[in-house]
Amino acid sequence: MIKSPLFNEIQNYLIRAKQEDQIFIYVPYIKTNILEKLLDGIENKTTIITTWHMNDLVRGSSELELYGFCKSQGISLYISKNIHLKVYSVNLDTAIVASGNISKNGLMPNGNFEAGILSGKFSNQDRLYLEKIKNDAEFVTPEVFEKYLKRYNECKETAYPENKFEDIVNVPKSEDNFLISALPMTKNVDDLIKGYDKMNSRLKPSENQIITDCIYHDLSNYKIELGLSKEEFIKKLKIEFFAHPFTQKIDEFIDPEAYFGSIKEWIQDNCTNIPTPGRRELTENVQVLYEWFVKLGDGKYAIDRPNHSQRLYKVEEIEDEVSNSKKNILEYEDEVLLILNEPGYTIDQIREKYKKLPTKYSLHDEPSDPDEQVNEFREEWHYKNEIDVEIENRFSLTEEQVGERNSRGRLYKKIVNVIMSLHEEKLIKFWYYKKHLIRGSSSDGVWMLTEKGRQEIQNRGIVNKKRNNKFTKSNF
Repeated sequence: MIKSPLFNEIQNYLIRAKQEDQIFIYVPYIKTNILEKLLDGIENKTTIITTWHMNDLVRGSSELELYGFCKSQGISLYISKNIHLKVYSVNLDTAIVASGNISKNGLMPNGNFEAGILSGKFSNQDRLYLEKIKNDAEFVTPEVFEKYLKRYNECKETAYPENKFEDIVNVPKSEDNFLISALPMTKNVDDLIKGYDKMNSRLKPSENQIITDCIYHDLSNYKIELGLSKEEFIKKLKIEFFAHPFTQKIDEFIDPEAYFGSIKEWIQDNCTNIPTPGRRELTENVQVLYEWFVKLGDGKYAIDRPNHSQRLYKVEEIEDEVSNSKKNILEYEDEVLLILNEPGYTIDQIREKYKKLPTKYSLHDEPSDPDEQVNEFREEWHYKNEIDVEIENRFSLTEEQVGERNSRGRLYKKIVNVIMSLHEEKLIKFWYYKKHLIRGSSSDGVWMLTEKGRQEIQNRGIVNKKRNNKFTKSNF
């Protein structure tokens, strides 16, 4: 048994953690100055679950200053209404379970008579119990802190010894559903299935600590209890994963496809983490999402790699779109070819037009092919926004058919497909075009018809169509 003072015993236990280990502290009452001493010299990733009852904050047994310290140290702070346990754990594998809070009386010399024990290896049920407490707690964001601070200041003004203050009612926040920690973490769904089976046999889910941590996280995140058969587990995993708000929003974004980089961008824009993670930090999260969508989607999702970038797509919708495109895309190709065969602009004229567009585009001073420099002043160049607007007008497309007026829009994507097809057939040439190993390709969105393209117009028999059409060139 560990006896008072507990401070040195707990600190020595935490210091012995390996560099890759995580520290978890479940303590209801925390004095910031004592916590700072306890964690001195400890650089491990740390998570703290505590309470902020309003009476305790007013009396000083809990402190809002804790948030500022945690934020400065990169510590994840959660608030739980119901914890009374005191657990100081490394990796949620072992812990010192004690009676002392993180306070002068709880841990330091000349304080209370306290005691604790160093646990053996946690059982699967033990760890899931603590994971559930964390998962049910409220993550403290700047907005949550301000809410508590405002209530604290109101209560402090009327504080008397006999006063009792009502706690803030914690309504489950939708923002918590969009933390990065709300995404799945186990890279291989098969590892999760095998790990769950081992846990039902009271074994460790994996010999790999990282995989083990991810499995515990996912079981807690998707609220899956032990004791289910393999079939029941997989069924519940599918239901809970696709019912999660974060998954549902990502599924809406895959309409009917999304490329790896665009999913990273969407997660970065929509997650509620502060600070917002960089896109490189999200690479592994998106890799896991690809795995889960395909493995748990019952054939509804698939992955391919056009233009060197992984694409996640909905199988039926893509097949329908491809089927429809056999009727529609060729018509779009004809119109795009006709537009490109009409009088165009010089590069300088397009540069001026780019300045007037709602979204600012830039145009390279020099072409990717130096031989094109001689064509800079020919009024034969056309640009993406011009093509989009012309197609929209000529086909009287509805807002639904056009979609968003950016790279996610339905019309935008279709015109990109047409342009890339024409480019592959050498029917058009870009002012600037580069292929990237990771990001696919990039261009300024400016093209010119080639001689082969003009010949293709004749081969398709649409020259007369151009001469006889009644469309007039729009002012872009």
